[in-house]
Amino acid sequence: MKNIKIVFSYDGGLFFGSQAQSDKRTVQDELELAIFHLTKEKVRVTVAGRTDRGVHAFSQVANFMTGSSIPAERLPQALNSKLGRGIVISDASEVPLEFNSRSQAKSREYLYFVFNGRNLPVMFWDRVLHVTRPLDIKKMSEAAKLFVGKHEFVNFCGKGSSQNHYIRRIDELEVGPAGRDMIKELGFDGELICFRIVANSFLYKMVRFIVGTLLDVGTGRIGTGTVQKMIKGGPVDVKCSVVAPCGLYLSNVKY
Repeated sequence: MKNIKIVFSYDGGLFFGSQAQSDKRTVQDELELAIFHLTKEKVRVTVAGRTDRGVHAFSQVANFMTGSSIPAERLPQALNSKLGRGIVISDASEVPLEFNSRSQAKSREYLYFVFNGRNLPVMFWDRVLHVTRPLDIKKMSEAAKLFVGKHEFVNFCGKGSSQNHYIRRIDELEVGPAGRDMIKELGFDGELICFRIVANSFLYKMVRFIVGTLLDVGTGRIGTGTVQKMIKGGPVDVKCSVVAPCGLYLSNVKY
């Protein structure tokens, strides 16, 4: 028996999330079906980071046990030929039997992209969030620093959070322009903004709540004082905004 680690990307708009569901197309189900068609084995795939419906991935990680004799280096091409539209495996390697892609992950990195401009370029449809109101990147970047460290994120998660506590540690949170030269060269009037966040783990919709809050800072809806109160975990007199999943990407998992 071998333990295989795979690295893959997917278009979240084509799936009802990463975790298996009995009656909907998910990333896990698609991977397990492709492995079955290739090896005739019914395996259980463990995915490093669960993503919701509409959330994409640049570099998701998973592992599964197999008795197949196919060399690990040949698995990406072989499995890609069995996978449906929307998933591409870029790497596969044999790892120790005790390796678990989910429980042994040290940190996960997410990127969230926002196009700030009047007209959204067609190639960004369903790939980024479109915000037409002017955004102050400097204010958002300053507010982002408040999130770094260990805090109680009870004000930054969805009602579906099943965790017993809301304490998480954010290692990095940055806000800045992305692809500015490309946007200009293509002749589009606007700016692509990237929110980059790294943490040990995340609550349900936590990244989307944090980005929504920072956008509220960027538009002037709330100030940093309100953000500080929200991070302390107590009740606040404003409703925390949550952004759509289309702009969110799982970009890296470290072990």
